[in-house]
Amino acid sequence: MTSPGKWLPPLLLVLALVGSVTGCSSPQADGAQRLGASVDIRSPHTPTLAKLTLERVKVDIPCSQAGAPPPLRGHYIALYLTVQTTPDYRAGSGWWIDPAEFTTVDADGDQTGTGVTTTCLPLNQHLPEDFNEADAGYYGVVLIDSSDTDGTIKYDPTNLLHGATGWSWAY
Repeated sequence: MTSPGKWLPPLLLVLALVGSVTGCSSPQADGAQRLGASVDIRSPHTPTLAKLTLERVKVDIPCSQAGAPPPLRGHYIALYLTVQTTPDYRAGSGWWIDPAEFTTVDADGDQTGTGVTTTCLPLNQHLPEDFNEADAGYYGVVLIDSSDTDGTIKYDPTNLLHGATGWSWAY
């Protein structure tokens, strides 16, 4: 029988390699985040309030709700997001997610779309805007109405203080 201690160093090596591949807030060469990598939601010199992860992006998502308006700019882009609040997070801390803080931009940096609140998807699929508990997980979709089907997704929270900057992902 093999001792558990013999497996620990190889296991740690595998975990370290997986962590270096998937990254945690590690941008790609162009400065954009990798899909599936989490970013720390925080203002400079303050505790992390949450970890936000853009899990996947789906372009031209079909609306599942009868009577939902079509996208004004041509394409609904679904952002599948997870938010894990930290023990330092407090409801009413001043940070929440507004879909309008998500945009798409083209290769020239011109804005091609903005996050919208729409009846395209059932309300229970939308990412909540406010988070009520510390150390809790949330999952949902934010929709962007965009004229382009590829480019960069940007999240620029307007409610973080002290010069916090946003994040971007290629899609």
